[in-house]
Amino acid sequence: MKRRRSFPDRDNAEIPARSRTRKKKEVEVLQKMGERLLEISSEKRSRLGLPDELREALDQMDSVKGRQAVRRQRQRIGVIMRHIDPEPVKAVLEEMDSGARMDAWRHRRAGEIRNLLLSGEAENAGVNERETDPAAIMEDLIRRCPDLDRTRLRTLIRNGEKEAAASKKKGAGKKLFCMIRDCLEAEKEEGAGG
Repeated sequence: MKRRRSFPDRDNAEIPARSRTRKKKEVEVLQKMGERLLEISSEKRSRLGLPDELREALDQMDSVKGRQAVRRQRQRIGVIMRHIDPEPVKAVLEEMDSGARMDAWRHRRAGEIRNLLLSGEAENAGVNERETDPAAIMEDLIRRCPDLDRTRLRTLIRNGEKEAAASKKKGAGKKLFCMIRDCLEAEKEEGAGG
């Protein structure tokens, strides 16, 4: 019979022992979080309230050129990340991701609105009839953005329809897209400011 060794620290411990693999994965996650901070401009990073050592390591990354030096600098950032609280960094990165998703959605939505205004047809079968009516869409845009130049909007729609009918593109559709996108951006800024 084998004698079983007793480890009092492990038997009574509330925290389960982590395997080496799990520790390495946690370190990799922290290192990748640190690397994602490189996507943020150094000016914005200075306003995030990051520890000085981490901010300096991130700023030094811009001047590092060699492949091995870059690898070492990334590891250094990972080591620093292990010694700080990662929650504020995680919150900043999540906010950055959600902002990028919203910008992409606004961009797609501006294109959809432009196409609906120019063609009057819904590209997606799930769109209700009110959303396919160009007059209703125009009313909605004017309601959302009271500063919108109605005359210019109607002119761009009319010119865009003529261009589509003649299969010539002179830029009315692009100008209409930019106008709609600017309207959605202004709506976003109002929502964030108000």
